[in-house]
Amino acid sequence: LNNLPFAVKLGSIVLILLSCLGAIAYLSFDTTSKSLAISATYNSIAKQSKILTEQLEDILEARIAVMVWTAEPSERAIEAVDDNIADVVQSGERFISLPDVPEEKKELGRRIVDATTRYGAQFDEVRKLQAKRNELVETLDTIGPRFAENLDKIMVSAYEDADVEAAFRAGDASR
Repeated sequence: LNNLPFAVKLGSIVLILLSCLGAIAYLSFDTTSKSLAISATYNSIAKQSKILTEQLEDILEARIAVMVWTAEPSERAIEAVDDNIADVVQSGERFISLPDVPEEKKELGRRIVDATTRYGAQFDEVRKLQAKRNELVETLDTIGPRFAENLDKIMVSAYEDADVEAAFRAGDASR
């Protein structure tokens, strides 16, 4: 080793250092590529979780808006329900369209979208029935007092005519 020229010794040391550096670079690259694969999986799961969290938030907000509408019907509450249901459907479709979502999760997403769509349709039906009910109550509020007044007149007339059965029937109808 003492007989070798300085340049050869220096070249050997540089060669050994470069070999070590290459081995370290290879190990770092291998570890980094595994980390990137884990990171891609994490990013995919994070996207799915974010979309599902938004979807759950919209579902809860829709339910709260329905409860608000039930307590005090208003156009603002109806718009809130409709907007939140539309957001649930939109986020569900985004979730289903993600490329790396397993098929069973996509099926669950489809079921959530379908159930939410049905919920919105049922809410529309309830709104229509509530409007019909309000219309009938308003009609009864105007007709009811006249009806009761006429039944009172029939009972008085039946009493004056000594028609017990007619008085009873009119009294029974007024209840």
